[in-house]
Amino acid sequence: MPRINVHEIMINRTVTALVVGTLYVAIAMCAVPLLADSWPFGRGDVAGTGATKTQLPEKISLLWELPLGGIGFESTPIIAENTVFIGDPDGRFFSIDATTGQEKWRLELETGFVASASYIDKVIYIGDYDGVLRALDAVTGEEIWTFKAEMQIDASPTAYGDNLLVTSEDGTLYCVKRASGELIWKYETGDQLRCGASLAGN
Repeated sequence: MPRINVHEIMINRTVTALVVGTLYVAIAMCAVPLLADSWPFGRGDVAGTGATKTQLPEKISLLWELPLGGIGFESTPIIAENTVFIGDPDGRFFSIDATTGQEKWRLELETGFVASASYIDKVIYIGDYDGVLRALDAVTGEEIWTFKAEMQIDASPTAYGDNLLVTSEDGTLYCVKRASGELIWKYETGDQLRCGASLAGN
């Protein structure tokens, strides 16, 4: 599947072809019209493949668009429970109905998001410019807990059993508990980490 140029697609802060493309992948994966748990991580799965085995329709058409204003998106959306989740550099994080394109809720913070979120068991996990990882109730947007890295978080957290693997520009790979955000261990690489962790095998 070719890489999508977010900056070309997200002109005037409109969720259009990027979201539509992701939705078509979700429909093919889950069988029409189910979209639940279709693309819960920034790269689709914990292996970070960014791909799925499916067959696209011969003709792809626009389902909806949602103008949101602002400067643009730097992350890609995730889709779970028939809902699109995406944050922006202005510090806004959106929950959008994947069928209608209607906004469900939004979070507005004094920070910004370049990382994609992750969805696990009705909880959204998202890191920000300030190195804060947040766990949010996927239905209401209510904050459950926070964890603070030393620098900016640029990538989607990775599910690892009951834990999360989180990377940061401070060059550290963090392992935290999904339920509480408590630090379990950390590994310092000595250089920036701007991509997420990937899992393979056991």
